[in-house]
Amino acid sequence: MVQTFFKRSCTIHRLRRGPLAGHIDLLAAKLATEGFSRVHSRIQLRLVGHFNRWLEQMHLTAEQLHEDVIERYRRWLKRRKRVRCEDVRTLTRLLDLLREQGIAPQLETESVPTARQILLEDYRRYLRDECGLSEGSVQSLLMYVNQFLGTKYPHDRFNFGALRARDILAIIRRHAMESSSVQAKHLGTALRNFFRYLRHRGEIAIDLAACVPVVRDYSFSTVPKFLPADSVEKILRRTDRSTPHGRRDHAILMLLARLGLRTCEIVRLELEDIDWEIGQITVRGKGGRW
Repeated sequence: MVQTFFKRSCTIHRLRRGPLAGHIDLLAAKLATEGFSRVHSRIQLRLVGHFNRWLEQMHLTAEQLHEDVIERYRRWLKRRKRVRCEDVRTLTRLLDLLREQGIAPQLETESVPTARQILLEDYRRYLRDECGLSEGSVQSLLMYVNQFLGTKYPHDRFNFGALRARDILAIIRRHAMESSSVQAKHLGTALRNFFRYLRHRGEIAIDLAACVPVVRDYSFSTVPKFLPADSVEKILRRTDRSTPHGRRDHAILMLLARLGLRTCEIVRLELEDIDWEIGQITVRGKGGRW
């Protein structure tokens, strides 16, 4: 079934090796049955292929696969590049398939969610269903709100009604000193949104969103957002393409200058994202777009 999505024999052979060797075709058939597009199916199969090679390095088998293993892989992958929620869903879809086949162990018990997990999940639904935000924006806001909750309420004993402007100012000020001004601005945006949500739920009576200070971002305090065209050409000419590192750097600069890709999109690129047969590059964009 894998050959439905891939033509090169070396790619098919690589996917059919390792701990998941006998199950890749089952996943490919499931993707085709569920109506995934050819491009999206190829992306998911490539991710599973990468996960398969990681399992082999960790000396793990398909029979040992469960949520903790997927979480270990996510943390390992996150140290190398950004991990999308869709990537985790793909591996969860694989795990469900293996459980249906009686290969992976069944989920025995579900842990009781903490007060913070319940609050964040309710907030996630609010952002997604009522505000209509993309998954990327939702994850960004949740990350900063989770950081705020962990700092202010380490034991999940929430008392939002007691929050005052001085508490918020102290948190923003400490975050600005410990990280960049850009991250402090993102924290401020996340807290304004979160406090509006708390007021919407009736958790607070005053408008705490208006108490969140604006973090200034002065001109020339950071790296410039763009370079003039002549400066870009000078940089390209100065790249030494006689060495592997120089050719890599030149390719990255060309992707930035000529195709206009974002830095995060280039960082996530892998060789398997290049389809040599049809001359196509799969780019993981913002908001879960491909």
